[in-house]
Amino acid sequence: GTLLRPRLRAHRGGPRKSDDHARTGRHVLAVAIAGTTVVAGGAVGIGAALAYSGDQSGTSVEAELPPEANRQAGHGTFVAGVLLQHASGVTVRHHRSLSSLGLTDDLTVAAALREVRTLAAEHGEQLDIIVLTAGCYTADDRCPPVLRREIERTRDTIVVASAGNGGSERPFWPAALPEVTAVAATGLDGSLAEFSNRGEWVNAAAPGVNVVSSFVRLIPHQEGVAPGTTTRYYGAATWSGTSFAAPLIAAELARLLRAGTAADEARRKVCELYPIE
Repeated sequence: GTLLRPRLRAHRGGPRKSDDHARTGRHVLAVAIAGTTVVAGGAVGIGAALAYSGDQSGTSVEAELPPEANRQAGHGTFVAGVLLQHASGVTVRHHRSLSSLGLTDDLTVAAALREVRTLAAEHGEQLDIIVLTAGCYTADDRCPPVLRREIERTRDTIVVASAGNGGSERPFWPAALPEVTAVAATGLDGSLAEFSNRGEWVNAAAPGVNVVSSFVRLIPHQEGVAPGTTTRYYGAATWSGTSFAAPLIAAELARLLRAGTAADEARRKVCELYPIE
């Protein structure tokens, strides 16, 4: 989970947002992904290719990006790719609510959550799952009120959030809210990753180390292309973080909902399948 910058107001904190869909016999299964921009052709094309080809290759995001590159650029595309690998029937949509540096504030995220609900209603869709792959700490260890209110208004939706990468038991918002399914990251040996947040407020843990997914490298000012043009290279990469554990849990929830499992039962089953230990 990316640590986001709070807006300097009476309350503090924030994460971000986006969204997606899959056809069921009842309605459109909608999964909203909170993250940076999802690049068309990246998550949709390459994420689907990973899901079907079993391609496990990829370069390390941290090792291979040039020094001038933003480390958070491509975050939303990567998260969407994880979702597509594990729930390939979904159709990804996105709504940008943070910068390529991973920065936003609580008011922006709250507004994005409202817009997700509004768009779903306009399309006659039931919003089934929201995935928030960022969050914040606060000075008083309480959730920013504006975020709490928006989460409470999604009572008919399962909210999944990354637990954060601080290696701490301190509450990370909005993941630590009781109505949110907070997801920690496990390492290659199945134990909790050293960087992952943990604590009684965390509900599940899923693989979050060296995750392979879709990635888009944006190379500005490349020789031989028109001035002002950013060249895009579509491919796969490996990345680590609770941001990439959360969409796997969301995918498992989506599969259960598609099979007709009730939301509360789906959440209980997934937490049993991916226990925090």
